[in-house]
Amino acid sequence: MPGPLALSARSPKSSTRVDELQDSDSIVGIRTLAYFCDYGQSTSPLRSDFSEQMIPDNQTTDTEFILLPFSSSMHVQYALGFLFLLIYFLTLAGNLLIMAVIKMDSQLHTPMYFFLVNLSFFDMFYSSVMAPKLVYTLLTKNKTVSLSGCVVQIGLMFFIASSEAFILSAMAYDHYSAICNPLIYVIVMSKRFCTFLARGSCLLEVTNSLMNTLPLLRLHFCGPHLIHHYSCEMPELLPLSCSDLFPNKMILFTTLVVFGFGCFFPILFSYTRIISAILKISSASGRSKAFSTCSSHVIVVTLFFLTGLGRHLSPATGSILEQVISLQYSIVTPLLNPIIYSLKNVEVKIAIKKMWREKRILALPISFTFMGAGRKKSGKGSDTISTSSPATTPYDSIAKGTT
Repeated sequence: MPGPLALSARSPKSSTRVDELQDSDSIVGIRTLAYFCDYGQSTSPLRSDFSEQMIPDNQTTDTEFILLPFSSSMHVQYALGFLFLLIYFLTLAGNLLIMAVIKMDSQLHTPMYFFLVNLSFFDMFYSSVMAPKLVYTLLTKNKTVSLSGCVVQIGLMFFIASSEAFILSAMAYDHYSAICNPLIYVIVMSKRFCTFLARGSCLLEVTNSLMNTLPLLRLHFCGPHLIHHYSCEMPELLPLSCSDLFPNKMILFTTLVVFGFGCFFPILFSYTRIISAILKISSASGRSKAFSTCSSHVIVVTLFFLTGLGRHLSPATGSILEQVISLQYSIVTPLLNPIIYSLKNVEVKIAIKKMWREKRILALPISFTFMGAGRKKSGKGSDTISTSSPATTPYDSIAKGTT
Protein backbone atom coordinates (compact mmCIF):
# COMPACT_ATOMS: atom_id res chain seq x y z
CA MET A 1 0.00 0.00 0.00
CA PRO A 2 1.42 3.42 -0.89
CA GLY A 3 2.41 5.62 2.02
CA PRO A 4 1.00 9.08 2.78
CA LEU A 5 3.66 10.74 0.68
CA ALA A 6 2.54 8.88 -2.42
CA LEU A 7 -1.06 10.08 -2.02
CA SER A 8 -0.19 13.77 -2.18
CA ALA A 9 0.20 15.63 -5.46
CA ARG A 10 3.85 15.93 -6.40
CA SER A 11 5.93 16.62 -9.48
CA PRO A 12 7.19 13.72 -11.59
CA LYS A 13 10.71 14.35 -10.30
CA SER A 14 9.70 14.12 -6.65
CA SER A 15 7.53 11.06 -7.34
CA THR A 16 10.49 9.32 -8.91
CA ARG A 17 12.60 10.20 -5.84
CA VAL A 18 9.95 8.73 -3.51
CA ASP A 19 9.81 5.51 -5.55
CA GLU A 20 13.61 5.23 -5.36
CA LEU A 21 13.53 5.65 -1.58
CA GLN A 22 10.80 3.04 -1.26
CA ASP A 23 12.75 0.62 -3.47
CA SER A 24 15.89 1.29 -1.39
CA ASP A 25 14.04 0.59 1.85
CA SER A 26 12.67 -2.63 0.37
CA ILE A 27 16.15 -3.79 -0.64
CA VAL A 28 17.51 -3.06 2.84
CA GLY A 29 14.62 -4.96 4.41
CA ILE A 30 15.12 -7.95 2.10
CA ARG A 31 18.86 -8.01 2.82
CA THR A 32 18.27 -7.82 6.59
CA LEU A 33 15.73 -10.65 6.44
CA ALA A 34 18.07 -12.71 4.27
CA TYR A 35 20.91 -12.15 6.77
CA PHE A 36 18.85 -13.42 9.66
CA CYS A 37 17.51 -16.37 7.67
CA ASP A 38 21.03 -17.31 6.63
CA TYR A 39 22.18 -16.86 10.24
CA GLY A 40 19.44 -19.17 11.43
CA GLN A 41 20.49 -21.88 8.95
CA SER A 42 24.24 -21.61 9.56
CA THR A 43 24.08 -21.40 13.34
CA SER A 44 21.88 -22.72 16.09
CA PRO A 45 18.12 -22.45 15.47
CA LEU A 46 16.73 -19.41 17.19
CA ARG A 47 13.06 -18.53 17.39
CA SER A 48 11.37 -18.99 14.05
CA ASP A 49 9.74 -15.59 14.17
CA PHE A 50 12.69 -13.28 13.57
CA SER A 51 10.43 -10.26 13.42
CA GLU A 52 9.99 -10.58 17.18
CA GLN A 53 13.76 -10.61 17.69
CA MET A 54 14.35 -7.43 15.65
CA ILE A 55 13.49 -4.18 17.41
CA PRO A 56 12.64 -1.52 14.82
CA ASP A 57 12.59 1.40 17.25
CA ASN A 58 15.82 3.10 18.22
CA GLN A 59 14.44 3.88 21.67
CA THR A 60 12.56 1.17 23.42
CA THR A 61 12.04 0.06 26.99
CA ASP A 62 11.56 -3.62 26.10
CA THR A 63 14.80 -4.30 24.26
CA GLU A 64 15.86 -7.90 23.77
CA PHE A 65 19.30 -9.15 22.84
CA ILE A 66 20.37 -12.39 21.16
CA LEU A 67 23.26 -14.24 22.80
CA LEU A 68 25.71 -15.98 20.46
CA PRO A 69 27.78 -18.30 22.67
CA PHE A 70 30.83 -20.21 21.41
CA SER A 71 30.38 -22.48 18.38
CA SER A 72 27.38 -22.42 16.05
CA SER A 73 27.17 -26.23 16.10
CA MET A 74 24.36 -27.50 18.28
CA HIS A 75 26.33 -30.66 19.06
CA VAL A 76 29.17 -28.57 20.47
CA GLN A 77 26.73 -26.40 22.42
CA TYR A 78 25.03 -29.46 23.94
CA ALA A 79 28.40 -30.89 25.00
CA LEU A 80 29.48 -27.60 26.54
CA GLY A 81 26.11 -27.21 28.25
CA PHE A 82 26.39 -30.54 30.07
CA LEU A 83 30.05 -29.83 30.90
CA PHE A 84 29.23 -26.48 32.52
CA LEU A 85 26.29 -28.06 34.33
CA LEU A 86 28.68 -30.60 35.86
CA ILE A 87 31.12 -27.82 36.82
CA TYR A 88 28.26 -25.90 38.45
CA PHE A 89 27.24 -28.88 40.62
CA LEU A 90 30.88 -29.53 41.59
CA THR A 91 31.27 -25.87 42.54
CA LEU A 92 28.21 -25.95 44.77
CA ALA A 93 29.25 -29.25 46.38
CA GLY A 94 32.84 -28.14 47.04
CA ASN A 95 31.94 -24.79 48.56
CA LEU A 96 29.08 -26.21 50.64
CA LEU A 97 31.43 -28.87 51.99
CA ILE A 98 34.01 -26.25 52.98
CA MET A 99 31.40 -24.10 54.72
CA ALA A 100 29.99 -27.08 56.61
CA VAL A 101 33.39 -28.37 57.73
CA ILE A 102 34.48 -24.95 59.00
CA LYS A 103 31.21 -24.44 60.84
CA MET A 104 31.24 -27.83 62.55
CA ASP A 105 34.93 -28.00 63.51
CA SER A 106 35.81 -25.57 66.31
CA GLN A 107 39.53 -25.86 65.50
CA LEU A 108 38.85 -23.98 62.25
CA HIS A 109 37.15 -20.98 63.86
CA THR A 110 39.99 -18.62 63.02
CA PRO A 111 40.19 -15.36 61.01
CA MET A 112 41.49 -17.14 57.90
CA TYR A 113 38.60 -19.57 57.78
CA PHE A 114 36.17 -16.79 58.66
CA PHE A 115 37.13 -15.10 55.39
CA LEU A 116 37.20 -18.44 53.60
CA VAL A 117 33.54 -19.08 54.49
CA ASN A 118 32.63 -15.72 52.98
CA LEU A 119 34.69 -16.51 49.88
CA SER A 120 32.89 -19.85 49.47
CA PHE A 121 29.53 -18.13 49.82
CA PHE A 122 30.33 -15.59 47.11
CA ASP A 123 31.80 -18.33 44.89
CA MET A 124 28.47 -20.16 45.00
CA PHE A 125 26.64 -16.88 44.43
CA TYR A 126 28.83 -15.96 41.45
CA SER A 127 28.49 -19.40 39.89
CA SER A 128 24.70 -19.33 40.40
CA VAL A 129 24.46 -15.99 38.62
CA MET A 130 26.45 -17.13 35.57
CA ALA A 131 26.21 -20.91 35.14
CA PRO A 132 22.40 -21.53 35.02
CA LYS A 133 21.85 -18.91 32.31
CA LEU A 134 24.86 -20.22 30.38
CA VAL A 135 23.60 -23.81 30.53
CA TYR A 136 20.07 -22.73 29.55
CA THR A 137 21.40 -20.76 26.57
CA LEU A 138 23.48 -23.68 25.34
CA LEU A 139 20.83 -26.40 25.76
CA THR A 140 17.77 -24.53 24.43
CA LYS A 141 16.82 -22.68 21.27
CA ASN A 142 15.92 -19.50 23.15
CA LYS A 143 19.03 -17.32 23.04
CA THR A 144 17.36 -14.05 24.01
CA VAL A 145 17.82 -11.93 27.12
CA SER A 146 16.01 -8.72 28.01
CA LEU A 147 17.68 -5.41 28.79
CA SER A 148 16.46 -5.58 32.38
CA GLY A 149 17.93 -9.07 32.67
CA CYS A 150 21.26 -7.77 31.37
CA VAL A 151 21.31 -4.90 33.85
CA VAL A 152 20.52 -7.22 36.77
CA GLN A 153 23.20 -9.71 35.74
CA ILE A 154 25.82 -6.99 35.30
CA GLY A 155 24.93 -5.48 38.68
CA LEU A 156 25.27 -8.83 40.45
CA MET A 157 28.54 -9.55 38.65
CA PHE A 158 30.06 -6.26 39.83
CA PHE A 159 28.81 -6.85 43.38
CA ILE A 160 30.15 -10.40 43.64
CA ALA A 161 33.43 -9.75 41.81
CA SER A 162 34.29 -6.79 44.05
CA SER A 163 33.31 -8.89 47.09
CA GLU A 164 35.68 -11.67 46.10
CA ALA A 165 38.45 -9.17 45.36
CA PHE A 166 38.09 -7.62 48.80
CA ILE A 167 37.99 -11.01 50.55
CA LEU A 168 41.08 -12.24 48.67
CA SER A 169 42.85 -9.05 49.75
CA ALA A 170 41.83 -9.62 53.39
CA MET A 171 42.99 -13.25 53.24
CA ALA A 172 46.36 -12.21 51.81
CA TYR A 173 46.79 -9.70 54.65
CA ASP A 174 45.86 -12.41 57.16
CA HIS A 175 48.55 -14.70 55.71
CA TYR A 176 51.07 -11.86 55.80
CA SER A 177 50.29 -11.07 59.45
CA ALA A 178 50.55 -14.73 60.49
CA ILE A 179 53.89 -15.25 58.77
CA CYS A 180 55.70 -11.92 59.00
CA ASN A 181 54.24 -10.61 62.29
CA PRO A 182 53.27 -13.71 64.29
CA LEU A 183 53.82 -12.07 67.69
CA ILE A 184 51.15 -9.41 67.10
CA TYR A 185 48.88 -11.55 64.94
CA VAL A 186 46.27 -11.97 67.68
CA ILE A 187 46.09 -8.21 68.20
CA VAL A 188 45.96 -7.30 64.51
CA MET A 189 43.43 -9.91 63.36
CA SER A 190 40.95 -9.39 66.17
CA LYS A 191 37.27 -10.25 66.02
CA ARG A 192 36.32 -6.58 65.73
CA PHE A 193 38.75 -5.98 62.86
CA CYS A 194 37.62 -9.09 60.93
CA THR A 195 33.96 -8.15 61.34
CA PHE A 196 34.72 -4.58 60.24
CA LEU A 197 36.43 -5.83 57.08
CA ALA A 198 33.59 -8.21 56.22
CA ARG A 199 30.73 -5.81 56.84
CA GLY A 200 32.49 -2.68 55.65
CA SER A 201 33.22 -4.32 52.32
CA CYS A 202 29.48 -4.77 51.69
CA LEU A 203 28.97 -0.99 51.49
CA LEU A 204 31.81 -0.64 49.01
CA GLU A 205 30.53 -3.55 46.94
CA VAL A 206 26.99 -2.16 46.71
CA THR A 207 28.41 1.25 45.79
CA ASN A 208 30.53 -0.24 43.02
CA SER A 209 27.59 -2.18 41.61
CA LEU A 210 25.16 0.76 41.62
CA MET A 211 27.70 3.17 40.12
CA ASN A 212 28.08 0.93 37.07
CA THR A 213 24.51 -0.33 36.58
CA LEU A 214 22.38 2.77 37.17
CA PRO A 215 23.94 4.71 34.22
CA LEU A 216 22.94 1.81 31.94
CA LEU A 217 19.27 2.70 32.41
CA ARG A 218 19.69 5.96 30.46
CA LEU A 219 21.09 4.25 27.35
CA HIS A 220 19.15 3.60 24.14
CA PHE A 221 20.04 0.67 21.88
CA CYS A 222 19.82 0.86 18.10
CA GLY A 223 20.65 -2.66 16.98
CA PRO A 224 21.51 -5.12 15.69
CA HIS A 225 20.93 -6.58 19.14
CA LEU A 226 23.52 -9.35 18.84
CA ILE A 227 25.83 -10.12 21.77
CA HIS A 228 28.74 -12.34 20.74
CA HIS A 229 29.08 -13.76 24.21
CA TYR A 230 27.42 -16.30 26.51
CA SER A 231 26.24 -13.63 28.96
CA CYS A 232 25.66 -9.91 29.33
CA GLU A 233 28.89 -8.15 30.21
CA MET A 234 29.68 -4.47 30.13
CA PRO A 235 32.22 -4.58 27.26
CA GLU A 236 29.66 -6.34 25.01
CA LEU A 237 26.64 -4.25 25.98
CA LEU A 238 28.03 -0.72 25.66
CA PRO A 239 28.95 -0.86 21.92
CA LEU A 240 25.33 -1.73 21.08
CA SER A 241 24.10 1.61 22.39
CA CYS A 242 23.59 4.70 20.23
CA SER A 243 23.82 7.05 23.25
CA ASP A 244 26.81 8.97 24.54
CA LEU A 245 28.99 6.37 26.30
CA PHE A 246 31.61 8.72 27.76
CA PRO A 247 30.03 8.88 31.27
CA ASN A 248 29.64 5.08 31.40
CA LYS A 249 33.22 4.45 30.29
CA MET A 250 34.65 6.97 32.75
CA ILE A 251 32.69 5.45 35.65
CA LEU A 252 33.76 1.94 34.62
CA PHE A 253 37.42 2.95 34.37
CA THR A 254 37.36 4.79 37.70
CA THR A 255 35.72 1.94 39.62
CA LEU A 256 38.07 -0.63 38.09
CA VAL A 257 41.11 1.40 39.12
CA VAL A 258 39.83 2.19 42.63
CA PHE A 259 38.27 -1.16 43.55
CA GLY A 260 40.25 -3.51 41.31
CA PHE A 261 43.80 -2.23 41.70
CA GLY A 262 42.98 -1.06 45.23
CA CYS A 263 42.54 -4.73 46.18
CA PHE A 264 45.24 -6.15 43.91
CA PHE A 265 48.18 -4.08 45.18
CA PRO A 266 47.71 -5.09 48.86
CA ILE A 267 47.67 -8.72 47.70
CA LEU A 268 50.83 -8.13 45.68
CA PHE A 269 52.54 -6.51 48.68
CA SER A 270 51.46 -9.29 51.06
CA TYR A 271 52.64 -12.15 48.86
CA THR A 272 55.90 -10.36 48.09
CA ARG A 273 56.65 -10.23 51.80
CA ILE A 274 55.51 -13.85 52.22
CA ILE A 275 57.84 -15.03 49.45
CA SER A 276 60.73 -13.14 51.00
CA ALA A 277 59.96 -14.90 54.29
CA ILE A 278 59.93 -18.26 52.52
CA LEU A 279 63.39 -17.62 51.09
CA LYS A 280 64.74 -17.29 54.64
CA ILE A 281 63.78 -20.87 55.51
CA SER A 282 66.94 -22.94 55.88
CA SER A 283 65.31 -26.30 55.13
CA ALA A 284 65.05 -27.12 51.43
CA SER A 285 61.99 -29.33 51.99
CA GLY A 286 60.34 -26.54 53.98
CA ARG A 287 60.95 -24.04 51.20
CA SER A 288 59.61 -26.46 48.60
CA LYS A 289 56.43 -27.14 50.59
CA ALA A 290 55.90 -23.43 51.28
CA PHE A 291 56.42 -22.45 47.63
CA SER A 292 54.00 -25.18 46.53
CA THR A 293 51.26 -23.81 48.77
CA CYS A 294 51.99 -20.14 48.11
CA SER A 295 52.39 -20.48 44.35
CA SER A 296 48.92 -21.99 43.91
CA HIS A 297 47.38 -19.08 45.81
CA VAL A 298 49.31 -16.53 43.76
CA ILE A 299 48.33 -18.16 40.45
CA VAL A 300 44.60 -18.19 41.27
CA VAL A 301 44.62 -14.60 42.55
CA THR A 302 46.65 -13.34 39.59
CA LEU A 303 44.42 -15.04 37.02
CA PHE A 304 41.28 -13.71 38.70
CA PHE A 305 42.47 -10.10 38.77
CA LEU A 306 44.33 -9.94 35.47
CA THR A 307 41.60 -11.61 33.43
CA GLY A 308 38.81 -9.64 35.10
CA LEU A 309 40.51 -6.25 34.88
CA GLY A 310 41.92 -6.88 31.42
CA ARG A 311 38.57 -8.05 30.12
CA HIS A 312 36.72 -4.90 31.24
CA LEU A 313 39.47 -2.44 30.31
CA SER A 314 39.75 -3.66 26.70
CA PRO A 315 37.13 -3.22 23.96
CA ALA A 316 35.01 -6.18 22.92
CA THR A 317 35.86 -7.92 19.64
CA GLY A 318 33.44 -10.85 19.78
CA SER A 319 36.18 -13.47 19.66
CA ILE A 320 36.09 -16.90 21.27
CA LEU A 321 39.15 -15.94 23.34
CA GLU A 322 37.14 -13.27 25.16
CA GLN A 323 34.53 -15.84 26.17
CA VAL A 324 37.27 -18.20 27.40
CA ILE A 325 38.76 -15.39 29.50
CA SER A 326 35.34 -14.63 30.98
CA LEU A 327 34.89 -18.31 31.80
CA GLN A 328 38.12 -18.24 33.78
CA TYR A 329 36.99 -15.69 36.37
CA SER A 330 33.27 -16.50 36.38
CA ILE A 331 33.13 -20.31 36.12
CA VAL A 332 36.59 -21.78 36.71
CA THR A 333 37.73 -19.65 39.68
CA PRO A 334 34.71 -20.54 41.89
CA LEU A 335 35.52 -24.19 41.23
CA LEU A 336 39.24 -23.86 41.99
CA ASN A 337 39.01 -21.74 45.15
CA PRO A 338 37.80 -24.59 47.42
CA ILE A 339 40.60 -26.80 46.09
CA ILE A 340 43.36 -24.21 46.35
CA TYR A 341 42.43 -22.64 49.67
CA SER A 342 40.96 -25.60 51.53
CA LEU A 343 41.28 -29.09 50.12
CA LYS A 344 45.07 -28.67 49.82
CA ASN A 345 45.09 -27.57 53.46
CA VAL A 346 46.15 -30.25 55.95
CA GLU A 347 43.84 -28.95 58.68
CA VAL A 348 40.79 -29.04 56.42
CA LYS A 349 41.58 -32.54 55.18
CA ILE A 350 41.97 -33.75 58.77
CA ALA A 351 38.62 -32.16 59.68
CA ILE A 352 36.91 -33.83 56.68
CA LYS A 353 38.34 -37.24 57.60
CA LYS A 354 37.24 -36.76 61.20
CA MET A 355 33.69 -35.86 60.13
CA TRP A 356 33.62 -38.86 57.79
CA ARG A 357 34.66 -41.26 60.54
CA GLU A 358 32.05 -39.84 62.88
CA LYS A 359 29.40 -39.96 60.09
CA ARG A 360 28.64 -36.29 60.67
CA ILE A 361 29.39 -35.47 57.06
CA LEU A 362 26.17 -37.25 56.09
CA ALA A 363 24.14 -34.79 58.15
CA LEU A 364 25.66 -31.47 57.14
CA PRO A 365 23.70 -28.42 58.26
CA ILE A 366 21.99 -26.62 55.44
CA SER A 367 21.76 -23.26 57.17
CA PHE A 368 24.73 -20.98 57.68
CA THR A 369 24.98 -17.63 59.39
CA PHE A 370 26.27 -15.22 56.77
CA MET A 371 29.35 -13.32 57.88
CA GLY A 372 29.44 -15.51 60.99
CA ALA A 373 30.02 -19.13 60.01
CA GLY A 374 33.59 -18.89 61.19
CA ARG A 375 32.65 -18.09 64.80
CA LYS A 376 32.43 -20.27 67.85
CA LYS A 377 30.68 -20.10 71.16
CA SER A 378 32.65 -19.08 74.20
CA GLY A 379 31.88 -18.05 77.71
CA LYS A 380 28.19 -17.31 78.12
CA GLY A 381 27.29 -17.99 74.55
CA SER A 382 28.81 -14.96 72.85
CA ASP A 383 30.16 -15.47 69.35
CA THR A 384 33.89 -15.00 68.97
CA ILE A 385 36.51 -15.70 66.35
CA SER A 386 39.37 -17.66 67.77
CA THR A 387 42.73 -15.95 67.25
CA SER A 388 44.56 -17.77 69.98
CA SER A 389 47.42 -18.95 67.81
CA PRO A 390 48.97 -17.67 64.60
CA ALA A 391 49.81 -21.23 63.67
CA THR A 392 46.26 -21.93 62.62
CA THR A 393 46.79 -20.91 59.02
CA PRO A 394 48.05 -23.10 56.17
CA TYR A 395 51.34 -21.23 56.56
CA ASP A 396 52.03 -22.31 60.12
CA SER A 397 55.10 -24.22 58.99
CA ILE A 398 56.42 -21.11 57.28
CA ALA A 399 55.79 -19.01 60.37
CA LYS A 400 57.66 -21.52 62.52
CA GLY A 401 60.52 -21.61 60.05
CA THR A 402 61.00 -17.87 60.13
CA THR A 403 60.67 -17.25 63.85
